Amino acid sequence: MRGSLVSQMTESNTDIRLSLWQATIALALVVALLLALFWHFLLVQVNYSAQYLGDWGHTFIIPLVTGYLIWCERDRLLARPLASAPAGMGLILLGLAFYCLTLFGPGFLQVHNAKSIGIMITIFGVAVTLCGWASLRVLWFPILYLAAFGQFISPQILAPVTERMQDIAASGAFFMFELLGFETTRLGNLITLESDGVARPLDVAEACSGMKMLMAFMAMGVFIAWTGLPTLWQRVVLVALGLPIAIVVNILRITTQGILDSMDSALSVGEAHSMLSLLWLIPAMLLYLFFLWVLEPFAPEDESPEPAPVETIPVTGGTPRTYLVMVGLLALCTIGVHLVANTTGMRSIKGAAPLRASLDSLPQVVGEWVHFGDDLVYNDTIVDVLGTDLYIDRTYALGGDPRAGLLQVHVAFYTGGVSNRPHVPERCWAVHGMTASRDSELVPLDDLNGFWATGDAVNQATGTNYPVHSWRHPVTEIESSIHLPVGDHVLRTTLFADGSDSMRRMVGGYFFIANGRLTPSALSVRRLAYNFESTHAYFCKVQFNMQDYGSSLDDDQLLELFADRVEVMLKDLLPEVMRILPDWPEYENPGPTSS
Repeated sequence: MRGSLVSQMTESNTDIRLSLWQATIALALVVALLLALFWHFLLVQVNYSAQYLGDWGHTFIIPLVTGYLIWCERDRLLARPLASAPAGMGLILLGLAFYCLTLFGPGFLQVHNAKSIGIMITIFGVAVTLCGWASLRVLWFPILYLAAFGQFISPQILAPVTERMQDIAASGAFFMFELLGFETTRLGNLITLESDGVARPLDVAEACSGMKMLMAFMAMGVFIAWTGLPTLWQRVVLVALGLPIAIVVNILRITTQGILDSMDSALSVGEAHSMLSLLWLIPAMLLYLFFLWVLEPFAPEDESPEPAPVETIPVTGGTPRTYLVMVGLLALCTIGVHLVANTTGMRSIKGAAPLRASLDSLPQVVGEWVHFGDDLVYNDTIVDVLGTDLYIDRTYALGGDPRAGLLQVHVAFYTGGVSNRPHVPERCWAVHGMTASRDSELVPLDDLNGFWATGDAVNQATGTNYPVHSWRHPVTEIESSIHLPVGDHVLRTTLFADGSDSMRRMVGGYFFIANGRLTPSALSVRRLAYNFESTHAYFCKVQFNMQDYGSSLDDDQLLELFADRVEVMLKDLLPEVMRILPDWPEYENPGPTSS
């Protein structure tokens, strides 16, 4: 009798039952602290997903789906009292350390998806601290689901996958058109359909790669597999089927788009294009549910009872104390992160640095080069791929005579926001049927280094004085000083052969201007423009293209001629470009008139 009383007293001292509202308030406080702690990540996540709602809109409902997944497993989670594990705070500190490293550390670590790794580790630490290590048998999947599908994938990470899917979509669509009896030719990812003697080009652009469908489809497919099938092998099979289903349906969508375009070009653009993409999600979903139906009979009968209503949450006696310590830790870390962010002036979403003049205000005459023909105007698909509508594509003739030589100048401008990814000819020309004759080469433009005088303004990132150019307004004749970018002048060049015409060669070369600095690398642009110290961000791609048809020049001679022409033109063109771009010293040292 006495032993039974002691046992009851011991149990009452160690086990506590929290009411549902008590547990809800305690959890809400933790969630609020996590939201505040990871505010800079969430700000970028929400902004980018809202901007590209068609691609990443599903990320807004993933947290709700995660909560539902946990609720479905509540019986398993609450089968025994939740036993807190203070050692979980070690995981919290590890996750926060990694998160801070990606937030304030070297530029190459400041990637959105790298930050999510630190967040995931922290959430695992919170789960272990509050619910114990045993709870991970239930919580591991919802947390991983949230981490995998609750964020957008950075364009630079997703690009290789998108490019491969773009190639597969183009190959599959070409096969389908051939199968349906269309007269079809294909160069890279450009498919041309012959209909009633009229050639209709169908460009399988990045937007047609199927990534929009795949990411949302995989999120939905994993959820269906996990909740609809009881065994692991069935779930793996159903999830694995998501990729081929998305690819096949995307190929059928492109084929349908091409057929409709051959009937009426208005059916392949604008709202009609978007509606067709949306409608094809229905058969994709039905096909996925069909495979779910096929797999279901292989599962054993589910005889588990319905989950009981949750009235109280059982926890061990030490859990409230551990909870308070963890809340205090999260609060201190939140204050610390925001204090460092405010001290360093970090801004997660960069302000726009607008152009000072329109790009088409570039002069008609640049040194010995004279504007020839009309500026190119891109269609909506190309603008979407380019990622900006602030561009100019203009051709100049040497001495005004196209027979003496033509040089195509392409300038594209990006500013503000979360992140941008530039597009370069190595990929853009390849998908249109051209083949790189040799690997990209970095060509120094030595004559430009030291060509301009050095000014007083200093680039804060490098400590280098900006070169300056004295520019005279063509109408008012008022002189002003233009700051030129700092860094070595280097051109990244690539030589291409035309797959449809062996006599035609194309050579392209480009560099970038990012926050007042030069780089020939597309990978370095984001690090230069979107570093955490800057409150604003911009970068500009300056690209030159030259065509050669049947000349006697070998590849080396052609590249040398191209580099010489670009170098000579840039002596007059670069000051004109910088006159239009933002004056970066004004953003580094904002004054009363700074924008």
